[in-house]
Amino acid sequence: MSKEEFHISCENQVFLVRIIYKDKYQKGIYYRKINNVIEISAGSIRARKQIMENLPEVIKKLLKKSAKKKNEYFLENGIYLFGKFVPFVDDKIEVFGEKYIFLSKEQFYKRASLPFKKYLESRVKYFSKIMNVTKDYKVKTKLVKTLYGSNSIKTLSLTFNMILIHYSPEIIDSVVVHELAHDKIRNHSHLFYEEVLKTMPNYYYLDNKLKKGILE
Repeated sequence: MSKEEFHISCENQVFLVRIIYKDKYQKGIYYRKINNVIEISAGSIRARKQIMENLPEVIKKLLKKSAKKKNEYFLENGIYLFGKFVPFVDDKIEVFGEKYIFLSKEQFYKRASLPFKKYLESRVKYFSKIMNVTKDYKVKTKLVKTLYGSNSIKTLSLTFNMILIHYSPEIIDSVVVHELAHDKIRNHSHLFYEEVLKTMPNYYYLDNKLKKGILE
C-alpha cells in the first residue's frame, strides 16, 4: 500500500487530496470528503491518470452532496447563498452587496434577515401581479425548524423561513408561489396545486429539490 498527498484549488476552496493505493485487485475508485480533505482509494498507481482527469468534477459533486446534508449550509471557509457557494473574504461574507462578519449562524440569520426580507418582498410583488392577488401582504422572515413558509389571512402576512436564503432563486420562488396560492385556496387539495402549476409548471420538481435539501 502506498499514499500520496497534494493540494488542489476548486470552487474557490483549497483541498488536501489524499490518494491511497491499496490493492491491485481493487477494481473501483472510491471518493469521500472529510471536512477539507478529499480521500481517494484506488487499486494501484495506474489509476492516477484517471483520478487526476476526473478530480475537479468529482470535488464539485462531493460539495453538492455535502451541501444537501442538514445544517451544512455553512462551511469552514464560506456559506451557500442562493444555491451557490460564497467564500469568506477577510472573514466577511457578501450578501446583496453588503459585507457581513458574524460569529455564529444565529448572528448571520439576524443580520441577513432585513436584506432577505426586501428580496422576498420584491418576489411577492412580482408574483402577486401574475397570480392576480390583490391583497397587500406583509412579508416576514423567521428561522424555524419545520415550515418553509406560511400564509396568514387573519394578519395578511406571509412568513418565510430564513433557511431559504441558502436555496436557489427558483426554489425560493416556488415557496412564494405556494404561499400566494393560499390566497385563493386555503387547503392543499388538487385544486390548490392546479393553481400553483398555472404559474409554476415545474413546481413539483422544485419542491422535490427543496424537500431533499438540494440547494440549486
